[in-house]
Formats: sequence, structure tokens, C-alpha cells
Amino acid sequence: MSVSRRHVRQRLALAIAAMLVAPAWAQSAPAGAVAATELDQVVVTGARPAGYAVPATRALGFDLAPRENPATVNVLTDDFLRDANATRLDDVLSYIPGVTLNENGGWTDDTPLIRGFSGTTVYLNGMRFGGWQPLPDNIERIEVTKGPAGLETGVAEPGGVVNIITKTPQRDFAAVVHGAVGDFGYRKAGGDITGALNASGTLQGRLVAGYEEGAEWRRGRPDRTPRWSITPSLRWEYAPDSQVRVEVERYHRDDAQDRGIIYLDGAWPGGFAPREWSFHQSNGRNEHDTTRAEVAIDHRFNATWSAALRYRHVDYRYRVNEFRNAESEPSPGDDDLYNDDGLSWNGNTVIPIYWAIWAEDGDQQVSQAELRGEFEAGSTRHEVLAGVEQYRKQGQFDSSGLANDNTIDIFELDNDQQPVFVGDDGPYSAVLDERIDSVSLRWLGRWSPRVRTVAGVRRDDARFEAFGSESASDTVSWRVAASFDLDARNTLFAGYSNAFVPQTGVSRSGAQVDPTRARSIEGGVKTALAGGRALWTNTVFRIRKDDIAASDPTNEDFESFVVPFGSAQVQGIESELSGQFGDNLRLSGGVALLDSEILDNPDGYTGNRFANTARVQASALASYRWAAHGLPGLRTTLGVVHVGQREGNSGNNLSLPAYTVLNLGAEYALSGRLSVNAFVSNAFDETYYPAMQDSGARADQVMIGNRRLVQAGFRYRF
Repeated sequence: MSVSRRHVRQRLALAIAAMLVAPAWAQSAPAGAVAATELDQVVVTGARPAGYAVPATRALGFDLAPRENPATVNVLTDDFLRDANATRLDDVLSYIPGVTLNENGGWTDDTPLIRGFSGTTVYLNGMRFGGWQPLPDNIERIEVTKGPAGLETGVAEPGGVVNIITKTPQRDFAAVVHGAVGDFGYRKAGGDITGALNASGTLQGRLVAGYEEGAEWRRGRPDRTPRWSITPSLRWEYAPDSQVRVEVERYHRDDAQDRGIIYLDGAWPGGFAPREWSFHQSNGRNEHDTTRAEVAIDHRFNATWSAALRYRHVDYRYRVNEFRNAESEPSPGDDDLYNDDGLSWNGNTVIPIYWAIWAEDGDQQVSQAELRGEFEAGSTRHEVLAGVEQYRKQGQFDSSGLANDNTIDIFELDNDQQPVFVGDDGPYSAVLDERIDSVSLRWLGRWSPRVRTVAGVRRDDARFEAFGSESASDTVSWRVAASFDLDARNTLFAGYSNAFVPQTGVSRSGAQVDPTRARSIEGGVKTALAGGRALWTNTVFRIRKDDIAASDPTNEDFESFVVPFGSAQVQGIESELSGQFGDNLRLSGGVALLDSEILDNPDGYTGNRFANTARVQASALASYRWAAHGLPGLRTTLGVVHVGQREGNSGNNLSLPAYTVLNLGAEYALSGRLSVNAFVSNAFDETYYPAMQDSGARADQVMIGNRRLVQAGFRYRF
């Protein structure tokens, strides 16, 4: 696609979004009850807000309305996930201003960049949980708290924290099944049933199941790549405001280890390999199994004091067999593709490919205890929250690189090879042990109906052992913030946080690596619209991260020595609008302008921008019910994500072009129980590159965006 055609399509996508929103905006009205024919009633989620409006969150530890919250918090509701046709976190997090994607190395986890920094430490129900790509079937909502949020959730990168809230059993009976098929072998199915299990309704159960097979249009990917989960749960309300909840999930994924395409200047027009291009053969697999058991107890002693206990145990297992493109990556030699600059083609067409085996087995355990107090002192209402947490992760990592005689021609790919072995580089094993003990204290003061302050402190004692090295740190993080209502609609907020993140590895001299330190300041104004059912947030912020360590470039085999990398800073402006406008329109969208800079770097990258971090990002998701036009059963959805040009690496000598993706959806209620739907993602079939692995001043593996995918499905409510 030429640059001019790309710009035309980007502008057309934004124009279509404006055309959809404008007439619906004109019909927006104060809050009112959603009509009984609303398609959302088909979804089983129990008591919840309609549309994208959120009554309150505990993102900072306390029940605060979004307008009162002295931080930038994005909440993606169940309706949002459904309208966006979510299949993975990366699909929907890109709709949040300031959130783009990072390169994932071909693994199975999601890789958001929040305000330029990694957001891959995902939390589930407020407890740390990583290395897992959830199906959306059991997600009630997703909360993204921007800025260094380690005080509220635990150790996390300074850009922000993603917290997934799962669905809970409800008293009222409801059940739904759904299914869909699409291009390139895509299909999915699922079901959700909940209700009371005793006459009084105090004991409730829920069962959620989901199954999906992804679209297989990339060369060499296996034809069958199932992903499924099944999650039973129970809730017992044994006393007023007191309950016990038990949830168990079994998750399985069998997919390809797809490391994307490559950039090779001179080999293809524009340097990027075609999007169907792949080194990876059909016998490569990435199998991932997880069993999660979770118990939560919430107990109220009296009107002042309550307590919460949480415990989670996770067993995980993954197995990876793959042809790697490591032999073609830009480390100039006789067998690779690159000249010394690491970007341009040296003329080779046939190169060796390398078979590797990876495996890890382990378990995670998290336990939390919190004591909450609510009381008045004079004219001020206080809430205090004291907590302790213990996180443990232990695993056994095994790897073997097998030398073989396989080669590949980059212009005539054979994507059905079997490995032909001529030797063995030998196995490698390592014990992985991660321990974090934390204690925290938080306080919310309501000085008047218009003024609130939040303060908190958290101490983390971390110990890590990985790949033969050990590291330890003992740090204290803290936050202060406040919000002030200017009038009935507008609220000012500001906050400052100082947070630390432990780092693994040691220097070659054996010295311990210091934890990174992140300092963040943000402020802005929040405006209530549509009778309080929508919120417009405008934020300015600055985040600085110091004491960054990076892998020693002289590492060999599985060495894990690190070297100082320096400091980095990002500052920016975000404007975002989300909520329900009248009975028919729900809308979420905004724009982010980011200015990133590497402040101090020993490799000569000082002054450069962050890799994969766009200076401009804009997005919108609008869903409209056509009841006012005589079609109460029809709801249409339009989503637009625009990501500006990004640097592909820290050396800033390779750029990823800007892209705009347009998504379209429609759902029609045939009856009060049955609806049919259709969805088109990437409607213009844009070829785009979400991110690239940062290898300094070289090219490296590039993530490739999905082709246009068309789906059709149904949803039936019992």
C-alpha cells in the first residue's frame, strides 16, 4: 500500500467514526433506564452498570467514584469487551489512550506498553499473576491504573497496572451460550450459567467455559491451535456484608511459537518481509497449561471494621518446540542475512535454522490479609487499610538447543520441515525462585463532600534466584494524591508517587543490581457528562525511571549478567471520554500525546526516543442501538485505533510506520432470547506492525498485525 492510500484510509476511518457518533450524540439525554429490548440483557454478568459507565472502583484501595479518584483509571466493562469482540487483552487495551503494544517474542502472554513502559505484570482480582493469556469469557471488567501503581497492587512497572476482575456467582438465575465462525478457520464457543443453589439464595454457583481456535493465515502455523478454559465458582453469603468465594480455573493453550517477521533492507520493498512470511514450521508448538484455585473471604465485624483474606495457588506448565530464526538475527557472520549495520541485506538467501526445546514447570502462591476501618473524626470521614502479602513463585526451567542440518531459503519458504539432527548443544536447567513479602498502609480522608486525599506507603522485601544468579532488595514505595470538586460537574485531581521495582541478575563482579526507581507526577480535571453516566478526563503527567539494568551484551549461552542501562523519562497529555449517553449510545475514546526520552545510556542512545512508543495515539469505540429509528433490536459498533509512527529500537535508526485499524460490528435480536451478530476486524485489511523487538541499533523480529477477519455468530439466553 502506498503512503498516500494509507493516509486516505486512516482519514476515512476517523471520518466514519465521527459520522456514527455525531447523530447519536445529538440524541444523548440524561440518565434513564435502559429499554427492556436492550441486547446487553443477554449477557450473564449479574448486577452491573449498563454500557461503559462505572459507578465506583477500588483501583486505589477504596470505593471511589471515577470522578473522585485522584488518579487516571480506565475501566473496560463487560459491555466494552463484548462490543470490541475481545479475544485477548491486546485487542482491547489498545483502545485506551496512552496504551500501545510491545513485542512479545512469540510467547503467549499479552504485552501492553502503558505510557511507554511495560505493563506485562498483570494482576487478577488484585493479586499478581503472569504468563497467562485469558479468554474474555470469565472477565467481568479490566481496570488499568496508570502511573507507578505498585503501592496499590504490588511490584509493577511505572507505566501502569492491569487488573482483571473475574465474574462472580449471582442470586438470580441466568444462562447464555454463544458461538461464532470466521475466516481462516477461526471459531469460538462458550457458555455461562449462574444462580442460587439453596432456597434462601445465600449460596450461589457459576460455571463459565470458553473455547477458541485462532485464524491461521500465517505460513507454517499449525491448522489447529485450540485455547480453552473452564471456571466453576461458588459464593456463600454467610452473614450481611460477609461472604466466602471459591473459584477454580483450568486453562489450556496449544499454539505456535510465532516470532513474527523480519526487517531486511534491500530484500523486500520497504524492508519488511511479507506478512504471511514466516520461518516457523507447522510442527512447532507452544503448549501451556494452568490450574488456578482461589479463595476469598470478606468479613464485616461491625460498622467500623472489616477484613479480607485472599489466597491463590497456581500450577503451570509449558512446553515449546520450535524452529528459531536466531541464526538469521543480525549478529553478522557467515550464515546470517545482515551486513555489519544490522539492517541491510548481505545477499544471502539460504541460511540454517535452529531447533530448540523449552520447558518450565512450577507453581505460584499468593496470600493477602487486609484490615479496613471506617470512622469519623470531627467533620472528616477516614478510611484506613492495612495489609500484608506474600508472593511465591518456584519453577524448574529446562532447555536444549539441537544442532541440525535444516536450512531455509527466505524467498522460497518450506514451512513443513522436520528437524534433521546432527548434534546436541546439551541441556540446560535452572531453578527459578521468586519471593516478595509486602506490608502496606493506606488512608483516605474525606474532609468534606468536595475534598478527598489519599496517601499510602508500601514496603517490599524481594528475593530472586534465576539462571544461576541471585538478587535481593528491600524498598519502600509511597503515594500522595487529592481531588477537589470545583462544582457539581468538574473535579481537579493531582498526585505524586515514588515506586521501586526489583531487578534480577548481578554484574560480572558479583555486585547486586539495584531496584529501578520510578517517580510520577500527574494532574488534571475530570468532568461529568450525560447526567453523571459519562466522564471526560484530561491529564498531564511525567514519569521518570532510574537505575535501569539491561542484559550484558557479552553474555554467552544462558548467562544472566546485567549492566547499567541508565534512565528514561516520558511525559504527555491524555484526553479521554467514556460512558453512556442516553439510552442508545455508549462511547469510549480519546487521544494521547507522548514525548519519551532516554536520559542516560552507556550505549550512546542518550536523547533518543523509546522503542515502540508512538508520539500520537488516538482511539474510539462507539456502540449505538437504533431504537429511535424503529430498529430496537439492532446495535452496531465501530472501533478505530490509530497509532502514530514509532521508533523500532533504542538506536532510533529504524521506524515502524503509523497505522489505523477499523473494526465494525452488528448484533440483532431476533427474539428476547436469541440474537445474531457479525464482526469485521481490520476492515481495510491494513498491513501493520504493532511492535518490534528492541535490539539497540539493529533490526530484529517484528510483530505483524492480523489480516482482515470476518466473523458471524449467535448468542442464546435461557
